[in-house]
Amino acid sequence: MDPYRTEQAVHLPTAVHPAADIAPAPAGTRVIGYQQYAGMLIPVVEAVPDPQVYATPAPRDLTPQPLIDPLALRLLFGGIGVGAAGAGLGWGAGQVVAGVAALISSGALLAAALLLALVRLLGSGSSTSTHTETHIHSSGMFSRANTTIN
Repeated sequence: MDPYRTEQAVHLPTAVHPAADIAPAPAGTRVIGYQQYAGMLIPVVEAVPDPQVYATPAPRDLTPQPLIDPLALRLLFGGIGVGAAGAGLGWGAGQVVAGVAALISSGALLAAALLLALVRLLGSGSSTSTHTETHIHSSGMFSRANTTIN
């Protein structure tokens, strides 16, 4: 058998169905095939799009657009502003707390100095003296000390 020899294809007879088994195709459509449904053949029609849909393209908006989205800028700068305000409040609160702590500690030191000066001023009218006498008796391994304060 020659592989380069061409022959006419054999046409087999197609199935013939009674007219009752085939649904009629809508008028003005092109049937591209049949599909079996509910015991009968229904026509499959070619979907033809509406020519008006493709004939008129939608108009393009050619107005210049901003380089960066304004909403994104507002959100960004709002976040930066809130962060800066929070940092400023934190720094300011730290300054206030440090000032209060310095005032309390230096105020307590000043109050103690004033109290000491007041005690010396009021107590300077009377003179007091203290006499301390210490006796140590040592004998052997055990010793004792006696102290008398007048």
